[in-house]
Amino acid sequence: MGMLLVVAAMLRVWRLGALGLEVDEGIQGLTVQGWLRTGLPLLPSGLVYQRAVPFSGLQAISAWAFGLDEFALRLPAALLGVAAVAVTFATARALFGHRVAWVAAVFIALSAWELELSRYARFYTAFQVAWGLAFLCLFRALAQGRGRYWWGFAAAAIAAISVHELSVLLATYLLLPLFDRHASWRLRAVALAAVIPLGILWIGARRLVAPFIAGLAPPHGLETLTAEAPARGFGGFPIMRLPGFAPAAEMVSERPVTAGVILLVSIVAAALIALWRGSGDRRTIILPLVALAFGAAHLFAAAGLAILVHVVWFGTSLRSFGSRVLLPVYAALGLLLALWAAILSGQLDGDLKSLTLALFGFPNLLQHFFYWFVLGWPVFLIVTVIGGIVMFDRFLRTGDRSMLYLLGGIIGPVTVASAYHSFFESRYVFHLYPLLAILFAWSLTRGAEAIAGSLGMAHRSRLVLAAVATMGFIASADVGSRTWAPLVRTHASPRDPMRSVISWRAYAGFHQDHQAPSRFVDANASDGDRVAVVATLHQLAVYAFYLGRIDVSLATAEDADHHRLRNGRIVERTTGSEVVFDPEELVQAPEGGTTWLLADEILLSNDVEVLPAQVRSDAREIAGEATYRGRDGVTFVRRFP
Repeated sequence: MGMLLVVAAMLRVWRLGALGLEVDEGIQGLTVQGWLRTGLPLLPSGLVYQRAVPFSGLQAISAWAFGLDEFALRLPAALLGVAAVAVTFATARALFGHRVAWVAAVFIALSAWELELSRYARFYTAFQVAWGLAFLCLFRALAQGRGRYWWGFAAAAIAAISVHELSVLLATYLLLPLFDRHASWRLRAVALAAVIPLGILWIGARRLVAPFIAGLAPPHGLETLTAEAPARGFGGFPIMRLPGFAPAAEMVSERPVTAGVILLVSIVAAALIALWRGSGDRRTIILPLVALAFGAAHLFAAAGLAILVHVVWFGTSLRSFGSRVLLPVYAALGLLLALWAAILSGQLDGDLKSLTLALFGFPNLLQHFFYWFVLGWPVFLIVTVIGGIVMFDRFLRTGDRSMLYLLGGIIGPVTVASAYHSFFESRYVFHLYPLLAILFAWSLTRGAEAIAGSLGMAHRSRLVLAAVATMGFIASADVGSRTWAPLVRTHASPRDPMRSVISWRAYAGFHQDHQAPSRFVDANASDGDRVAVVATLHQLAVYAFYLGRIDVSLATAEDADHHRLRNGRIVERTTGSEVVFDPEELVQAPEGGTTWLLADEILLSNDVEVLPAQVRSDAREIAGEATYRGRDGVTFVRRFP
């Protein structure tokens, strides 16, 4: 294991600081500057950066030891990426033994996606490690009855809460004993009771700890604009994204006959469910009826999940999906799907994507989870889905808790997260990737065992497993040539938009160069000159890190929640730079001085609509010919006059 960790470390650290900061690395750089200068995660604007404070503290320690540069900022994420390999090994070994553990650990060590985010100066590997430790400890405590691991779960949960908001989804793991038919009611009660302190910790981190840290900062003189804050529920929990019922309401009022047909289909199916229940236990018809109700409301993904839960509780094998109590559900859901598809297709003018999301978009597993893996990891997804089906059948037959916890550990958090508003970014399912890798490794191991048995090579099963794992790794498109890509990348090298640290396609395919233009301005600007920037909010922080100051930046009214008032002027909340909305104001030269404009061609093009069309057109005309161009061929500097 030691050699594997050394290899993982070399892959994550080699040329770690070769490329300039990008995307949200800028805000980490500004935060670390604040740590070193004031002892607080203080931004140039005067506000405290409250996200992942322990992680930015680690970055500050790294910067204190090695100097504040790209390498030091990325080193904590890289080392935690190495720790993720060890956590994956330990988790897989606890679940399925050494063979699966080795396959999973090697996969994570060589994974291009793991390397990408391990070489990115943000807290995603920290969250992945904390999440993985929480899962492992909870499995030990709940499934194996080792009570002392509750303390490990508590520590890991606190670490996860301090790093990322998605830590609230750890509560889904406390529900897993409810699906374990062999679990005692005492165990179920203990697990459910643990949801309360977990929720208190999560709320406290946001309502008490974060404001306390913010209160330590000196007065900043910033006033909030009148922009509405994002809607939040009790205790700061997000509000669920309710499905759109407008089509159903419109159908009832405008198409009463069709509404009557849907109601009739539902009633007939419900009657058949009640008549055909196999065991006579009324509990066995509750979830089929729930699935039917979801289908009547055109929520077919939710209907499928209700059927899945029914089989988990009452099934004995995959054949349970064909039980008599479910047959009327399938027939009714088929008719309802056809009816709703016809109705919504007309309302949506045949837009296939919108129709699919209307029918299967709640919970939105399609965009939140499957979209990324279909486009980026199709073979990996196929293997894990097939392996997951086989594992699910074995769980139903044997009641193996390892299988329940692994499958539930993947499906539960993804399903719950998909029921809320969120940005659809691949990195927001990154914390679950080690669990997916364990399922992938289990599938390869079982496949290798089957192949070895059929070929009469059981005595050489390790050799067969090595061959199958190697082919599986390469076919996954995450290990192989892609493994080396992050290590040798330049600012002009293409990169995979699915595994990128940013999924916005305009910028996902290459590593943007803010560093060289900023250094050009820093080397040529005088004290009385003015630095102006046209950039997205995350790019603005990168420019500010390298330049040390930004005097003015171009913005839109849509960014109002990122703006503050200071002495009657609008400023950006991270960098403290003055905000203007007219490109003409942006490039006004100070008396006797020069204005240096930094921007990039993508943001000013017609392909990206961050800025209004007229503003983009005016900015392009004003920018004219570049005085200096970055190594990516996209960023540029223009001097005025």
